[in-house]
Amino acid sequence: MRLRITSLIALFLVGIMSHAASAEPVEAPNPDQLKYFETHVRPLLVEKCYRCHSDQKQSGQLRVDSREGLLLGGESGPAVVEGHLDESLLLEAVNYKSLQMPPDTKLS
Repeated sequence: MRLRITSLIALFLVGIMSHAASAEPVEAPNPDQLKYFETHVRPLLVEKCYRCHSDQKQSGQLRVDSREGLLLGGESGPAVVEGHLDESLLLEAVNYKSLQMPPDTKLS
């Protein structure tokens, strides 16, 4: 069964975007999930998100290029909430719910 892209984004951004230790244990991705993330998810983030949310620019004071940046979040709060995907603003944004990111077009 193929996981939805938004679930993979949350899983990997919380679990592997940095080498920092987590206060709560996070399930490590299996090799197939890691390959999928590196092949499909990270390039999507680089293409669609890094321009406004990385080291060069932090729109809304948000960075999505590191685990810490996602957990800290920006003006709207944490982008990803460990263990509570339903509270993660990143998923709301890419699903065009409370926020709409990327702003130019909804991800397919």
